[in-house]
Amino acid sequence: MNFEQLMSQVSGTSTEKTAGDTNAQQSTKTATEAAQEALVASLKQVVSQEKTASVNSSDPVEALIKEAQRLAEDEKTGEVMHMRQMGAAFADAAAETWARQTSKIASVQPENTYEKTAAEEQAILHQAAEKGYNDTMTKVAMEAGYMQAMEKVAAEQYQAGQNAALEDVREKAAQEFYKGAQEVDVLLSQLKR
Repeated sequence: MNFEQLMSQVSGTSTEKTAGDTNAQQSTKTATEAAQEALVASLKQVVSQEKTASVNSSDPVEALIKEAQRLAEDEKTGEVMHMRQMGAAFADAAAETWARQTSKIASVQPENTYEKTAAEEQAILHQAAEKGYNDTMTKVAMEAGYMQAMEKVAAEQYQAGQNAALEDVREKAAQEFYKGAQEVDVLLSQLKR
């Protein structure tokens, strides 16, 4: 039975209203009920024909393959629906966690966070500048002290070298003077003789 036959049955059982018919409402009601019953009966017939046609196939292997394919499609559809539900649940949980965390953060932070943060940043920058200045000055002072110390060591070594050179000169001068004095003594002693 096809759709056209169903429609012809439904339209054939309906009654038309006439002006002279006193039972028009009752006949319409019965006609509607009859049409519904005919439609339900024909649908049952069509469905039972499809079931028997698919069950009565000539090859049982083919019927088994078709049934397995239908079951696989149903299972895949079920898995897709399950994954959609899981995704929705995950998204709901993530959104709830996000809302909870943002409300916690909002309750912890004061109202004027921007102004306080800017003031804190200025204080931190000021501290950093002071520390950098102090570190640089300490380094410069250490380098200056090192340079002064090196100059002092160099001056001391220069003075020590100069003193050693003068001492050598004095010693040699003294030795030469002593030799000269001895020669003068020898000359004088020879002259006196």
